[in-house]
Amino acid sequence: MKALFKITLLLSVLITASFAKQIDVTNSIVKVFATKSTPNYKYPWQTSKIAKFTGSGAIVSGNFILTAAHVVSNAKILEVKKENDPKKYIAKIKYISHQADLALLEVRDSSFFKETKQLTLSTDVKVRDEVTVVGYPIGGKNVSTTTGVISRIEQQYYSYSAEKLLAIQVDAAINSGNSGGAVVNNANKLVGIAMMTRTKAENIAYIVPTVIIHTFLEDIKDGIVDGFSKERTYFSSIENDTLKEFYGLKDGNGVLVSGR
Repeated sequence: MKALFKITLLLSVLITASFAKQIDVTNSIVKVFATKSTPNYKYPWQTSKIAKFTGSGAIVSGNFILTAAHVVSNAKILEVKKENDPKKYIAKIKYISHQADLALLEVRDSSFFKETKQLTLSTDVKVRDEVTVVGYPIGGKNVSTTTGVISRIEQQYYSYSAEKLLAIQVDAAINSGNSGGAVVNNANKLVGIAMMTRTKAENIAYIVPTVIIHTFLEDIKDGIVDGFSKERTYFSSIENDTLKEFYGLKDGNGVLVSGR
């Protein structure tokens, strides 16, 4: 009986410690409120209806808020709110990369950043690493955390831009409202930004990795978003035995590179 009590007590302590560790991250997470009017490119003289959307963001170096571009794109009014603070602060887009689905927001009122913490970026990630998604998905008002592991690290088509860039697949739950929210490792360092999910699958979600985020942050140092270059190089794997023989591949698989 005493042994069972000790095990229960130990589990309680571990869960409490883990929860407290995640609470430390919440002072780096914000909720983003976007009031949008999406343009109609077919009938540009028509004004679309005003709609309100919510997303998440992470406070990073320089007291900027890093979020997803699709959360704030076409926003007429942007507001951000901290956990346990009823006040909403006006924000504006400083830089945006539609290509990489990333945006940096700034808040002129410096009091917003009181008692907040800037997240540090980490590119030290690998498959099977544990991660935690922190943000404001639908279904509640308070910050939410979901945990999972990294399943894949490979190029994927970003649903917002249709660009094929590096992405990280995770099995942690990511829902509407999580977009732009932080994905952190066990050291509470930022390893990515929540981006999209597979609607016809379960437990398949994608995040923008810090490698892409670093490139975006380096790109904007001159005050201009140049974006990612396109070399228009196409390749396909060679697995067919006849093709291998034709191209002189004796052992293993190969890659056929072509361009235009």
